[in-house]
Amino acid sequence: LLKKIKNYLSSKKNYYLLFLGGGWKSRRWGYQNYLNLALKLKQNFNLTPIVVGGAASGSPEDEEYELFFQEAKKVNLEYKSFYKKLSLKEFVYLCKCAKNFNMKFFIGNDAGATHISWSSSLYTFEILGPTSPKVVKPYISGEYIYKNLPCSPCRNRNCQSLKCMEEIKVEEVFDKISLFLK
Repeated sequence: LLKKIKNYLSSKKNYYLLFLGGGWKSRRWGYQNYLNLALKLKQNFNLTPIVVGGAASGSPEDEEYELFFQEAKKVNLEYKSFYKKLSLKEFVYLCKCAKNFNMKFFIGNDAGATHISWSSSLYTFEILGPTSPKVVKPYISGEYIYKNLPCSPCRNRNCQSLKCMEEIKVEEVFDKISLFLK
C-alpha cells in the first residue's frame, strides 16, 4: 500500500482526505457542499482532495460520489481518488500515515470512516446533523460542525427536513478549516 500511495500522489502537493459517505441520507452533507468547499480550499490553500469511501459492493451514497466526480470535472477541480479502492485495513493505514503523504486533515460526515480518521490522530472535521456531538465527535484530534436546533439530535434516518445539515454552510466549515491551517 505504501508504494501504491507514493506512486499515486505527488510529494510536492498538499492534500486532505474527503469522505462524502454516511449510511443514512440524513447524515450526508451533500456533494455540492463538499465540491464548493474543495474549490475554496484549492483556491485559498492550494489543497487537493483525496476522495475516500465507498463499499466495494455498492452503497446508498454511490450517487453522491458520482455527482461529485462529474461536477468536479466540469469545474476543473483537481482531485485524487481512492474511492472504492481501499480495504478497511488499508484505509486505517492511510489515516495513520497521512502526514507522511502531506495530508493535512480529514473531513467527512458522521460515519465509520470519520471515526477511524480521528481515532488514528489525523485531525478531523466531522459534519454532524441528526447525531449528538455528546455521543459522536472527534475525541482525539479534531472538531465538529453541528447546529443545535430544537429538532436535533433526532437520529432520524429518514428525516424529511434535513434542516440540521442544510444550515451548515460551506463558509462556516471553510472558516474552521482555515483557522486550523493557519
